[in-house]
Amino acid sequence: MYTRAREGSKPGGGRKLKQGPVYITPEGMKRLENELSQLKSVRRQQISEQMGAALEEGDLRENAGYDEARRAMWDNESRISQLEEILSRAKVIERATGAPAEIQLGVTLET
Repeated sequence: MYTRAREGSKPGGGRKLKQGPVYITPEGMKRLENELSQLKSVRRQQISEQMGAALEEGDLRENAGYDEARRAMWDNESRISQLEEILSRAKVIERATGAPAEIQLGVTLET
């Protein structure tokens, strides 16, 4: 029996969703860029130091410090990838000025 894979499907049954733009304020963009910079420079260095200290302890099979540093590295790299993906699709919205004729992104409504 032959089956046809659906368009956009991945092996194993998972589907890749189309990703649209991420609307973000200038302040939000700056916050994400700062977080990304912090993770790439400072946090990577901290994890590297933790990993080095754990490696100096010797046997890695039962080294909780090494396991913890490895998990921290995976978490950090995962967040870096997530931020880079978000920032690659980010569309900055500016706050509208004046009285808008219609509701749109960036407009604050007063009741």
